[in-house]
Amino acid sequence: FVPQNALLFTGSIRENLCLGKTRVSNKEIEESLEIARANKFVKEKGLDYIISQNGRNLSGGQRQRLTIARALIGDRKYLILDDSTRALDLKTEKELKKMLIEKNNCGIILLSQRVNMLTMADKIVVLKEGKVLGIGSHEELIKKCISQDWCDKLDE
Repeated sequence: FVPQNALLFTGSIRENLCLGKTRVSNKEIEESLEIARANKFVKEKGLDYIISQNGRNLSGGQRQRLTIARALIGDRKYLILDDSTRALDLKTEKELKKMLIEKNNCGIILLSQRVNMLTMADKIVVLKEGKVLGIGSHEELIKKCISQDWCDKLDE
């Protein structure tokens, strides 16, 4: 699970990535950092770089990428991303989306307000105030929106 607000603890990058997991290999860490698009800045800082309380010494995007990388380490059936790319620039978000499609080996449940991430979904559920407005692929929902003025309901 990757929440909207990245949750990091005082300690090294390695400790934050391995939190709650035993026997994490360097290969697993490297792969998760690559998929989460955090490998470049972690390489510059090093795995032993100490993160301050709540990750205040990192940018919002860096914090979110580390939280995503942590969720990618270990076995899982599903990865739940709760608007967890909101602090990423569009280029990094696009790269992350590509890596998740190519290298992730589990189902993804994605909650997002950014359409860019939703286009990767097999099925999208559009909700407003707890009511389902539509279900389908991105293409199906766009067609429905255009043909039935369905999008107007989103702004009401």
